[in-house]
Amino acid sequence: MKKFVVLTLLLLATLAFGEDFSGVVDSIEQEGETIRISGVEYRITGASLVYINDIRVTLDGIEPGMTVNYSLGYDNVAKPLVSKMVLDVSEEKAAIILGH
Repeated sequence: MKKFVVLTLLLLATLAFGEDFSGVVDSIEQEGETIRISGVEYRITGASLVYINDIRVTLDGIEPGMTVNYSLGYDNVAKPLVSKMVLDVSEEKAAIILGH
C-alpha cells in the first residue's frame, strides 16, 4: 500500500510539474508556509516568486479572494509547492500593494 501511495504521488507530481493553474486564494498562512487555492492546500515560502505586472512582490501582497495564476514545483516535502504566482488584481489594488 505504501508503494502505491508513493507511486501515485510521483505520478501526480510528474503530471502537474510545469503546468500553469489558476484559482482563487481561500487562505494564506505565512508562518505555516501554507496557502489554500480553490480548496486545495499547497506550500508557499519566501522563495516562491510572486508578481504583479511583472514586478516581484512579497507574500504580504497575497490576500484571500484574489484570483491568481500559479505554477507548482516540488521539494523534499510531499505537499506541492507554489513556485511562481501572478496576482490578477485591479490597477488600484496593484498600486496599493506596490506602494505607488
